[in-house]
Amino acid sequence: MIFMRCSLCMCLIFASIISCKDNPADTGGPIDPVTPGYHNPFNDNFPVWSPDGLKILYQHWGLKFIIYDEKYLHYYDYGNRDSMGLWIMNPDGSDPHMMLNGQFSSYDWSPDCSWIAIFIEGRIWKIPYNNGVLDESNISLLVQEMGTTFPRFSPDGEWIIYYKWINDEYGKDGLWIMRNDGSERRHFGKGSNPSWHPDGDKVIATRWQNGTKFYFILFYPFEDKKPDTLKIDFKEILNNPLYSPDGSKILFVHDIYGQKHLCLVNSDGSNPFMLTDGTDPSWSPDGTEIVFVRDLPDPRDTGSIWIINVNGENLRQLTRGKVINKK
Repeated sequence: MIFMRCSLCMCLIFASIISCKDNPADTGGPIDPVTPGYHNPFNDNFPVWSPDGLKILYQHWGLKFIIYDEKYLHYYDYGNRDSMGLWIMNPDGSDPHMMLNGQFSSYDWSPDCSWIAIFIEGRIWKIPYNNGVLDESNISLLVQEMGTTFPRFSPDGEWIIYYKWINDEYGKDGLWIMRNDGSERRHFGKGSNPSWHPDGDKVIATRWQNGTKFYFILFYPFEDKKPDTLKIDFKEILNNPLYSPDGSKILFVHDIYGQKHLCLVNSDGSNPFMLTDGTDPSWSPDGTEIVFVRDLPDPRDTGSIWIINVNGENLRQLTRGKVINKK
C-alpha cells in the first residue's frame, strides 16, 4: 500500500477532523448537553457522492480524544493514525471502510466511477477504482508541480479542471484545465473551488477581491468568451458552488463570521435561500439529496456526515464516532 501524508498544516488549509478504526459507526452512550456554539473537531468530512449513486467517499481522521470545557475546545489528538484516510460507505452509512491511508482533502470520481482524481501532498494524482477498492499499483501523477488541488472531472470524463494556488515559474495561480491523462494543460482564469455545469460547456468558481468580497464567476474554457459574474444577494463569504445534476440550481456554502450554511439559488442567481447549517456539500446523482458535513454540539459524538433532502426534509446522520472526552 502506498502510504502518503500531507503535513497537518497543509491539511488544515483545506480540511477538518476524525473517529475509530474498528467501528466508526459506534455511537457510545447517552450524550450530555453542551453550551450552544460549541464546535467539535470533525471526525469525517469532504464527502463526495459517486455518479452511479452507490457510494460516498469521505476523509476519516482518527480522532483519539478531545479536551474541552463547557464553552471552548482546548486540544484534540489525531491519535488513530492507522484509521486515518480515504474511506468509502454506502449512502445509508453502512459498510464504511478505508481505501487509502493518509490525509486527503480533495478528490473526485470519474463519470464512469472507474477512476478517482485526488490531491496528495500538493499534487494531483489519478487512481483506478473498482468495487470499493483502489488499485494503488496503477496510480498516475497528473500534475507534477506543487500547489494544485480541487480536481474535477468533466461530465464526459475527458477533461479535469483544478485549482493552482501558487504563482510560480510553472504557471499562474488560478484555474487550469487538462485532459484526463494530464496532457494539454492550460490556465483559463482566476478563481478557486471550480465545478462543471452538467452540460460541460462552462465552469463556475469562487472569486474574491481584497480578501473581503466574494462572488461567483462563470468561465467558458472551450470558447473565446469573457467570463460572466453571477450576482447573488448574499453578504459575507460565498464558496464551494455546485450545479445541480440538471443544471437548474446552484448549491453553495455561505460563511457568516465562521458559521457555515448550505444555500440554494437558481442557476441565474435568483431566489437564494438557506437550506441548513453545514459545509462540504455534494449532490446525489438524481438531484434529490445532498450529503454534507454538519457541526455537532455534542462532545461524545464526533460523527459529522449527514444527508438531507433538497427540500430541507429528512435530515439524517450517516457517520458516528465516539472518542475519549476529557474535562
